[in-house]
Amino acid sequence: MLSFFFLGAAIILATSSWGLLTVPGLIFAAAGIVFSLRKQAGYAAICGYIPAIGSFIGQSIVGVCISCTLAACLFASAAVGASIILLKEKPGRVALGVVALVVSMGIFIFQIPEYHVMANTIPASVSSVRKEHKDKLLYYFSPSCKFCESTLKLLCEYDPEGKYWTPVVAPQIEAYGGEKMLRKHGYKGEFETSWESPSGRFPCLVIGEQIFSGSQKTTEEVKAYFASRET
Repeated sequence: MLSFFFLGAAIILATSSWGLLTVPGLIFAAAGIVFSLRKQAGYAAICGYIPAIGSFIGQSIVGVCISCTLAACLFASAAVGASIILLKEKPGRVALGVVALVVSMGIFIFQIPEYHVMANTIPASVSSVRKEHKDKLLYYFSPSCKFCESTLKLLCEYDPEGKYWTPVVAPQIEAYGGEKMLRKHGYKGEFETSWESPSGRFPCLVIGEQIFSGSQKTTEEVKAYFASRET
């Protein structure tokens, strides 16, 4: 049973946008699977507690990442499951691990970095965003989408002030990471947040009544749009 938690965490990490802690997380997941299959609950608990605690504390510092949170919850579930097995044998160590996990989760919940004032912290519906910014391009992206950044970078180069376009970070819980990505590419304007994109996919570009999805197509449409403004 424990191995399924580790396997789930590994799948989430491997299929999401890779970061600095992805490889260590995959190593802990692989080790956790091995120890679980070998019935070595003590080592399995360690392989669950360390990445879970590290992830929760790390996200409280740099911002929320949905895939990271899901993986951390699976690691935590594996750690708790292993701890239940060890409870009678090593109650002191189990208590220490559980306390550390609870503290890290508390830090994560109560010390998530606040979004900057330029972020619309109330998530808007797709229709309301399109209505409010009907005269602009709308670019829906997620900071965890590895295909979104190329078009985003291009938009920031063409119009860093956001005069002709509005970025929309989705889902809303990733607003902090989305703002960091925007600022990294020199964007100085405001942005919106939403729970989804009109197409249900990322990246998604809205030009009037037209909706385009995919990195290549959105890039082509952005280039064409700004080229038409120069003529």
